[in-house]
Amino acid sequence: MSFWWQTSLNPIISLMRHANYPEDAVHSYTLLLQAEILPLLGPSDPAYPSWMTDDHTPLEFSLVLAKTGELLVRFAIEASALPLSGDRSVKSLRKVLTNLSNAMTMKPNFDLDWFDVCAEELLLGDTQPAPPHMGPVSETFIGFDCAHYSSAMKVYFMPRIRALVTKQTPEEMLTRTAARLGLEQPWSKITQFLARFLPGDQPEPEIVACDCVPGAKNRIKIYFRTHILSYSHLEFFLTLGGTLEGEDVAAGLVKARLLWDALTADGPPAGKLRYFPSGLVYYELRRDRPNPTSKGGLGLPYLPVQRHLPNDLVAAKAIDRLGPHLPVFSEANPYSRFVQTVFSHRALSARSGIHTYACCTVKPVGSEISLYYNPEAFAPERTIGLRGALGTPFACTSMFTHSPVDARNIATLFVHEWERLTNGKEDASLCLAPESCLRDLLVFSPTFRMLEGREKVVQHILSASRNFRNFSIVGRVTFKAVSETLRMIQGRTHFDDDTATFNAVFTLFSRDNGPWRCWALLTVFEGLKQPSSQYNIQSPGARFDTVIVGAGQAGLATAAQLQRLGLKVCVVERNARVGDAWRARYKSLEFNTPKDFSHLPYFPFPEEWSMFPAATLVADHLEKYPQVLKLDVRTGTEIVHADYNGEGKIWAVQLQHADGSTSTLNSSHLVVATGVDILGGQKPKMPQIPGLDVFRGQALHSTAIRDVGQWIGKRVVVFGAGCSGHDICLALSRQGAAEITMVQRAATAVISRDVLLKLFPDMYTGEDRPPIDVADELYLALPTPISKILRSTMMEKLASLDADLHYKLRATGFKLPEVNDFIERLTVRRGGYYIDQGCSALIADGTIKLQPSEQVKGLLPNGIALVNGEKLSADIIVFATGFEPDSKPAPFLDDAVFDKTGKIGGIDEEGEAIGVWRPSGHENLWFAGGDLFNCRFYSRLLALQIFRMQSALVGPEF
Repeated sequence: MSFWWQTSLNPIISLMRHANYPEDAVHSYTLLLQAEILPLLGPSDPAYPSWMTDDHTPLEFSLVLAKTGELLVRFAIEASALPLSGDRSVKSLRKVLTNLSNAMTMKPNFDLDWFDVCAEELLLGDTQPAPPHMGPVSETFIGFDCAHYSSAMKVYFMPRIRALVTKQTPEEMLTRTAARLGLEQPWSKITQFLARFLPGDQPEPEIVACDCVPGAKNRIKIYFRTHILSYSHLEFFLTLGGTLEGEDVAAGLVKARLLWDALTADGPPAGKLRYFPSGLVYYELRRDRPNPTSKGGLGLPYLPVQRHLPNDLVAAKAIDRLGPHLPVFSEANPYSRFVQTVFSHRALSARSGIHTYACCTVKPVGSEISLYYNPEAFAPERTIGLRGALGTPFACTSMFTHSPVDARNIATLFVHEWERLTNGKEDASLCLAPESCLRDLLVFSPTFRMLEGREKVVQHILSASRNFRNFSIVGRVTFKAVSETLRMIQGRTHFDDDTATFNAVFTLFSRDNGPWRCWALLTVFEGLKQPSSQYNIQSPGARFDTVIVGAGQAGLATAAQLQRLGLKVCVVERNARVGDAWRARYKSLEFNTPKDFSHLPYFPFPEEWSMFPAATLVADHLEKYPQVLKLDVRTGTEIVHADYNGEGKIWAVQLQHADGSTSTLNSSHLVVATGVDILGGQKPKMPQIPGLDVFRGQALHSTAIRDVGQWIGKRVVVFGAGCSGHDICLALSRQGAAEITMVQRAATAVISRDVLLKLFPDMYTGEDRPPIDVADELYLALPTPISKILRSTMMEKLASLDADLHYKLRATGFKLPEVNDFIERLTVRRGGYYIDQGCSALIADGTIKLQPSEQVKGLLPNGIALVNGEKLSADIIVFATGFEPDSKPAPFLDDAVFDKTGKIGGIDEEGEAIGVWRPSGHENLWFAGGDLFNCRFYSRLLALQIFRMQSALVGPEF
């Protein structure tokens, strides 16, 4: 189907955009083409023997040049899929028409009464078999008038097959049809006119058309083929042999003459007959008009153009001559330039073929000229690389120019298919790649899920109990060539259900010029439709809806989100001041990621701050946070015990204050947000090195360090080569330590800050960055299995930028990972990396010495014994070795609580954090933690989960 989209349907969309159609109308027609038209065109190989065009393309479209200056687009298709499948029944065709009508969002009153009469009288249908030599051939094609804000559909009948099989003449069949439709009078005028021709010259009725509207508004159009059409013939036909008169007829003759002269100006030399072989003229029959009306059609199909005009460029230049009579085009903006832009796959002077017919019409609002085109699906310029590249119903090959228009078209087609899939249409699952991944954040299930593989993704989506609707693309759709063989399109869509709104980020990919399919989906619960004040919040017997333990970034962000939803929240902090957790770290601590990546909700960091602010600034900002947002934060208060009453669904939280007094808070929910390291544990990890008990110097964990200035002139050994280990070594060097040694246990991924910033293009840095909530969704758009694939490609491209740095580090014996997996360590492992702030250069030049951990034998009273027998002198030993995993990160909770939660922290088999920001396993107990980015993004989701459970209107179930 990608073959038909590329060659035949995408040009229609391109034509609409060049004709200045409103974007919402273009999207509507794009969905119609994708969902309903594509399946009707059938396979492309072998080519179906369509009668519509000379190269058998089963589609033709046209551009109407209205006197008002408006350009309108029409198209017609032969539903090849039906005869190719052996289905020639009128019942099937009628079903197709009904489906098409339902799919047209801008349609008039739909009615098939006249269609039923025409089908019964003019089609062979399934009543008798077609002659064997005809093979699979259709007797109808379907036309679409696509105005900006309205659309109409008509059916064209080709009665010659029935005439051939039943030994009737088309005129006899038409006489019966006209009688049944009440059109005897205008039809009799035509039969009288036809009687005036000699038998060999008589025009033959070839096509009959009727609109799919109620009879009072309907009409029948009968197309006649004439073998020779000179201008005198043309006037003879337009006036029905001189019997039709009036202003409309006179105006029509003027326009017909203009068109005729323009198209024959470059014709045969003077003295030779100027004519068009195989011209078409049609007459329109209506119940309320005694006479038929006529329309002159000048035949410009393949053969006539080759005989009369040298190529399509000459035909286009001929239309240019009509510029003074058509306000649509001008000398500055000629039609020939316009058509070359739409048909960009070929030069108009290369060969004949795209122009098929040109005709004029006189209407009450003025005259129109219509130009018909063959999209040339089987022309060599179109088929190279396309044949056999069939994919999903929305698949398009990478032969597109990848303009914003192309990318948005492809994205629109996917969103329509995905909407069908979310509403139970399992056949739409082919829009997903077999290896597709879905990360679902509270949309299709009440927790966080990451599904890998199309089968699992589809099963998960179809399991949702809600009905989703109103799918629309929001914001930009972007295209990116990841490599020579891999291309991606990414965009965001918005949708809703009865009570809530949702966002999704989709990532489509095309590999090796193959079809476009969805590779990754991120679905996110955005918010509630109604203001929170309209919900009935229930907290029976509880003073607070939620008590939060810890006023760090996780606790504060969650409190802000809950309060914004109208819930009553209290935050308990054991330190004397908010921000003390940051103040307690070493003074030189700075952000490792850009400031704009780390804002908290509703109160961002000041613009004037540097890109990587110091910890002391962050601490002061956190202290202002509850003041600005008016949060209830109680400092100098520690939780002694928290007990849950399952029957009343209330937490009794016992507090001890700085003055020694105690109190109890009752709350429906309890959120434990006791530190950034809740994911990995709370207890500092102290390696068990032999001889630690005999070492006479200071041995301490990095969390105990505030100021390294006290160690001027000291010999310091730092165990650990992650961010903390590097930062402490750098601070020691700047503060004048006598000797600094870093002990490295495992490989560390190192990246410079300049390269780091390249990982955030147009997301969190730069003037053109999107709103932070949009940036967050784009940042998380690729689930882990897919991001691993792309990370390697991205890091390979960036590796050269840090090549000199890595070379110097390796020369010292510093261990770098064989594969640069920095992004995975940053976002998934949350450790094992360093963002260079200057320490790497000091390691490279020997200012900071390096020692592999496997060379450490044990500690001595005044240093470290090495395996090779040497001694490393040390006055201070710092363990920057992280934290012990702890399945019970809240000592004030009973063991019975953790029997229900199981392990808290770490990553489950789907790649999601266990029990953090989502249901913990214990009723109304939640855990929150992580860096500033995670706290900003996931705090909203945690708040929405708690709000849903507290709201009697919505209820706890998703």
